[in-house]
Amino acid sequence: MPNQSEIQTVAIAGTFTVEPVAASINFWMQELGIPSRVAFASYNQVFQELLDPASLLSRTGKGVNVLLIRLADWLGSPGRTSSSRELKCNNAIEVQRTASQFVTAVRQFVQRSAVPLLVVFCPNPDESALGAELLATLGGIEEQVTNELKDVSQAHVVSARELMSLYPVAEYYDPCGDKSSHVPYTPACFVSIGTMVSRRIFRLKSAPYKVIVLDCDQTLWKGVCAEDGPSGVEMDSPRRRLQESMVLHHDGGMILCLCSKNSPEDVFRVFDSRSDMPLRLEHITASRINWNSKSDNLRSLAEELQVGLSSFIFIDDSPVECAEVRMNCPDVLTLRLPSDCERIPRLLQHVWALDRIRITSEDSRRALFYRQNLARAAAQDTLGLREFFATLNLTVHISKMHENQLPRVAQLVERTNQFNLTTVRRTELELRKLWGSGTYDFLTVEVEDRYGDYGLVGLTISSREHRSIVVDTFLLSCRVLGRGVEHQMLASLGKRALEQSLEFVDVPYLETQRNRPALDFLRSGGIGTPVSRAKELWFRFPSQSAASLTHPAIDHSARPSIQGLDLADPTEETGSMQFEKRTVISLRQSEQLSRIAEQFYDSTNILAAIAKWNPRERPKVGVAFVPPDGPLQKEMAQIWSQVLGIDTISLDDNFFDLGGHSLMAVQMTFKIRQTFGVDFPLQAVLQAPVLRAQAQRLEEELLAQADAIELENLVNEIEQAPDNNARPPVEHKPGCESGASL
Repeated sequence: MPNQSEIQTVAIAGTFTVEPVAASINFWMQELGIPSRVAFASYNQVFQELLDPASLLSRTGKGVNVLLIRLADWLGSPGRTSSSRELKCNNAIEVQRTASQFVTAVRQFVQRSAVPLLVVFCPNPDESALGAELLATLGGIEEQVTNELKDVSQAHVVSARELMSLYPVAEYYDPCGDKSSHVPYTPACFVSIGTMVSRRIFRLKSAPYKVIVLDCDQTLWKGVCAEDGPSGVEMDSPRRRLQESMVLHHDGGMILCLCSKNSPEDVFRVFDSRSDMPLRLEHITASRINWNSKSDNLRSLAEELQVGLSSFIFIDDSPVECAEVRMNCPDVLTLRLPSDCERIPRLLQHVWALDRIRITSEDSRRALFYRQNLARAAAQDTLGLREFFATLNLTVHISKMHENQLPRVAQLVERTNQFNLTTVRRTELELRKLWGSGTYDFLTVEVEDRYGDYGLVGLTISSREHRSIVVDTFLLSCRVLGRGVEHQMLASLGKRALEQSLEFVDVPYLETQRNRPALDFLRSGGIGTPVSRAKELWFRFPSQSAASLTHPAIDHSARPSIQGLDLADPTEETGSMQFEKRTVISLRQSEQLSRIAEQFYDSTNILAAIAKWNPRERPKVGVAFVPPDGPLQKEMAQIWSQVLGIDTISLDDNFFDLGGHSLMAVQMTFKIRQTFGVDFPLQAVLQAPVLRAQAQRLEEELLAQADAIELENLVNEIEQAPDNNARPPVEHKPGCESGASL
């Protein structure tokens, strides 16, 4: 039983009846190990939820807020279509106006919300309902809204195109449900929407993966390079798409590595000679091409890159190699490519760990940073530590923060552990409010040296109190730890204190399991005076002493990490962005993510899993059990079972006595129409909720439909008969009047 303080709220509002998404979201939250509850706002109250400070979404203190938007709902009443061109034009103008108001409301809402806002655009009715022109107009409005919300840090948008591309549903629209109850989607489509919401929640909650390690033969290309040679290996379409995908992930901040049982020269000859390959050697940060076990090679790569194995994704075609890695490196997310290579693109589409919600400029340069760090490490090994520092030509830029730096600053505040004096976590929104208050000074730290640019790696937040500059936040990425950057940061605060005629710089330290390097720095040099205050240890530095602080020639106490992230603290720069601290065990998560990618790639499979996930016991309803008899009654009982989640259905059961409700009834009428191809109105369920009566009503409808079809066929035969208007010749017989026909 999870602690109440750990439970995340998934608060949902929409432009239509959205409650049917609950089943799939609850299923996924349990699968992913996220303690949660799903709460729904009142029907069609999107603007009220955004504008009212007392609304459900406004009160969400932990979790995520979700808006399910169908732009067609802003055309007018549910299920309404427009016939005239002028009316359609007026409707489009009204939707455009409402969409602009929506963007404004979202911007205002996120300024006071403490949790992320997920905006999911759901598919509009098809072309037959709205017409191609209006449908295209709505698509253009959706694209415009998406672009306008890109710079809203707390808002994350999923387009209808992305939703239906990842989880396509052939029959997604239910016009009868839309008209009767404003339930516009089929059960399969609601599962797709719920799965997409859950997929985004997972990415908002979980630590990002950083490294993709790729096998070569039969993975990056078809064939064996040692046997087939560079020109003999084949770049087929699925593997080309795999390589293209890897290039995109590289550009989005992932580190790409090779791990292959091969001779290095054979592999590199393929890269050098095959210009048709999207993936190039310049995309590869490190490699292990040898005959060692792949688990040993992965551990070696982790040590070289200074990244924990829980941040690794390993991709290989061999079931034996994948099993070996799963056994010996359980933290690694191991993905086995399907033997049917045509399924490779589908697998890659459904690796949730590869999703990227927002990419900062620092993310896009991460691979470059790591390659530069490897060059620094090689230089240090050659020169020795003292000579290395002497030739590094380190340049530190400390300046006031600009607004466009906020996303990266928020990443540092959320993720930095080792050199972080207090590890106070704040969201981008909270930092923006603090910065906008005018009370605090934000100073960012950017570093470069002869090997390249480290990017934005440090931050101080401080305020002025009485005789001191008081530090709120003082942190530095491990990329540059131990190179004197931290000394220059404190010196800059000392100089600012002198400029303002202040005597001291007061620096707090709150001990955590990982930030001992920060305490070692504060104690070094002997110029700070420690003072205990409640649970915090404060250091008071005289302004002049702080301003004169310089970096020792070699600072062993700071444990310099030339290669990037310190393996002693594998969570450095990997923390949760918006949710509470990650609690999912890496092994369990790796197993789940690989199973999702391999099995749960469409709504049909997910629907079947949900049906098995939470079966309900048959309630005691006080009626004798009568088994359904005949194909029609049995098929109807099966539909009831699917909708209600109850295995055993009696012929005299009442739908509502078994726990059914109006939304389930809408889903049931759709399944009946889908199964039997006959219109079965919602009113029929409400008026006759007993299975026996519904089966009888359905039989009557089927017979009536059969009679109608037979009559229609007869009419068609008569209409298609040759010389349909000609009269047959009259046969004259005795006793008949002349001209009379028999």
